[in-house]
Amino acid sequence: MPDFHFLVRSGSGAYGDIGLATAPDGQYRAIKFVSKGGSGDDTRYGREHRGIQLLKTLRNIPPGIVPILDVREDPQVGFGYVMELADAERPLWQEHPEEYRPKTLRGELVARRAIPLAESVDIGIRLAGALDFLQRHRLVHRDIKPSNVLYIQGQPVLADVGLLVDTREAASLVGTPGYVPREQHGHFSGDIYSLGVLLTEISTGRPADECGFSPVEEADTDAPGFSRWMDTLAPACPPTPQKRS
Repeated sequence: MPDFHFLVRSGSGAYGDIGLATAPDGQYRAIKFVSKGGSGDDTRYGREHRGIQLLKTLRNIPPGIVPILDVREDPQVGFGYVMELADAERPLWQEHPEEYRPKTLRGELVARRAIPLAESVDIGIRLAGALDFLQRHRLVHRDIKPSNVLYIQGQPVLADVGLLVDTREAASLVGTPGYVPREQHGHFSGDIYSLGVLLTEISTGRPADECGFSPVEEADTDAPGFSRWMDTLAPACPPTPQKRS
């Protein structure tokens, strides 16, 4: 993108490549570029484009959603958007920018196996606030999972917002197996299910496909309120939407 000095690609996926860059003011930023035809599927390109355009229309976005700082588009090539850079997994990465990797909730879960109760509750409150904001604007995220939760200035934020869609327009099945419900995912209950599964996973240390297994040894099961927290999450996780609350 013009005015930004691209340093290194830090991630990639079906919907585009994410890179580390420096802005004109010298600050590090993350840039995601989605090229037309890059994924071999124009439908995917259209989804990401619509999702970012929807986010651009919103005001007073809460801190639990990744900040989008700029969006630029070339009708012939594709579009890119600039985000505040996530914290790095390792310190002193500026000495070797090619080693930068964003700090994610998935990385924290791999390193610690389970997240302490107080921290899990804080993550739940922050992400629930983000979902409440989206739902009040009739939007669903559709891909809530630990790898899509970044840490920025030490706080978790919901990222990968390219699948955002208005519930009145949702018509395609997207998301990540294990974190999406069985039904066509385009409704508020689907995001509630995904968040419930995520919070259960980080609290118990059990992967999404091991829901119902006993917590791992590292789980904070002795903390006061752990059982109550599990009881709080349980209504979000039934496989059928009619039973979720």
